[in-house]
Amino acid sequence: MTSHEIRYLNARLVCARYGVSPMTLWRWARDEDLAFPSPMYIHCRRYWLETALSEWDIQPRGTTKKRGQEGKRPTVKVLRMEDLIAEGE
Repeated sequence: MTSHEIRYLNARLVCARYGVSPMTLWRWARDEDLAFPSPMYIHCRRYWLETALSEWDIQPRGTTKKRGQEGKRPTVKVLRMEDLIAEGE
């Protein structure tokens, strides 16, 4: 992949990247405190810009307040794109 190549990941790949369910992904997208990247919609399907996800990955995982309680941003395991492609073959 060249440095100027733009890649989009669909919801299935984003779920696999972070090891979460589609419902968790839906919740993250709506939680303003997490600042999870917003998806782009193409024909009613969600796609995330890979660079936006990578930037979110390196953000500090500070504490957030939700419903009057203090909580931590989720700790996520990031999978390499090559690993995801290999699993699909």
